[in-house]
Amino acid sequence: EAITTLAEKCTGITSIDLSFCDKLTDASITTLAEKCTGITSIGLIFCDELTDASIIALANNCRSITSIDLNHCRNLTDASIKELATKCTRITSIDLSSCRNFTDEAIKKLATKCTRITSIYLSSCINLTDEAITTLAEKCTGITSIDLSFCRNLTDEAITTLAEKCTGITSINLQGCINLTDKAIIALSTKCKGIKYINLNGCSNLTADSISLFSNLEDIKIERY
Repeated sequence: EAITTLAEKCTGITSIDLSFCDKLTDASITTLAEKCTGITSIGLIFCDELTDASIIALANNCRSITSIDLNHCRNLTDASIKELATKCTRITSIDLSSCRNFTDEAIKKLATKCTRITSIYLSSCINLTDEAITTLAEKCTGITSIDLSFCRNLTDEAITTLAEKCTGITSINLQGCINLTDKAIIALSTKCKGIKYINLNGCSNLTADSISLFSNLEDIKIERY
């Protein structure tokens, strides 16, 4: 009710953070989308009652969105991300962490339509494979910050392509990517010279040879478990 009233009275809203408002429903977000069509930035972290209906309403009404945070919106499926990608092509920052229903198809659509993406967070998107990340790397070459932690299906192929195509990466989280070997890390070291933060916790196949390539960083996280 509060968000519905806000939307009806403050139609000029462009940025709104409703994160952790876990009682929000699709009805309130749909009203917000319909009344505040100028929204460019929205945070919905842990709004876990929301379904695809909310995101599709935002996509259809708020086409100037550049930043959206859907971390832990676990009811969402590929359908909402595909619609968002198709309608909101100006997106530069998106967080889909812990949205475990997404498949490669959603990320491929996002990459193809939203080529301006610079920051993307896909932690614990457990269904993703190399195909999604390879497409993302090829289409969104301006990526500077990426979180792929606990995307356990990824192999050296995805990270090597990412390194080759997105040479401006400054921050990358690969925690729990258990299939990676030195090959991926050497590629990052060779191609992405501006890396300031890297998380390799739990990448148990790595050797000192590759890890040492980032030994000069102040912000490097490495633990084997």
